[in-house]
Amino acid sequence: MDKLCTIYLVRHGESEGNINFGNWLHEVQRTKLGSDLTDTGRKQAESLASKFNHINFDAIFASHLNRAKHTAEILAKERKMAVVAKEALEERRKGNLGGKTEKELREELDIGNIFNYPENMPVEKIWKWKLFPDMESAEEALGRFITALREIAIAYPNKTVLVVSHGFVMRALLVHLGVGTFRELSSGAIANTGFVVLRSDGVDFFIQEISGIEKRNA
Repeated sequence: MDKLCTIYLVRHGESEGNINFGNWLHEVQRTKLGSDLTDTGRKQAESLASKFNHINFDAIFASHLNRAKHTAEILAKERKMAVVAKEALEERRKGNLGGKTEKELREELDIGNIFNYPENMPVEKIWKWKLFPDMESAEEALGRFITALREIAIAYPNKTVLVVSHGFVMRALLVHLGVGTFRELSSGAIANTGFVVLRSDGVDFFIQEISGIEKRNA
């Protein structure tokens, strides 16, 4: 157990897309990198940086999407460390949504989130559900996300690393690790800058601490 990598896995700070879907959609269409942090999101990242100031991180990784990468850069600033961006740490991939915009689909289907599975769907089918063939299922999103975490763990044995990512893939990981179900860990269950401390040998993951994550009634 002495060669385990310690991973601080953090959700990004509040983004413009979290509070204004139109802003998020515009930036996705314009840059493919999503919206940036709000002032509140930057303050959340600064507050977390203070909370983590006693931790000696050996490396800092982040999703390449703006909200995660910029959160990581705030956390890295006082440490004068570079942030390594990895696409495999990004949020669940939407595909081309059948040639429609997400806004059009939300209005057409009368749903708040295109990742939400049908309410009556059996639990065993949730992992494979997707709205369109080229959208990632929860199973596919977790597969590339957990592979990236395992690669990091193998590269940093007996080290401590920081990883900034996104709500859905983090929730999928927690469901996989038995913390709760998708219904208990629904959208919004992980607060902005909520985090999980994991230890890993590159295969298995052991949860050490959970902060800012609230299970809901199934």
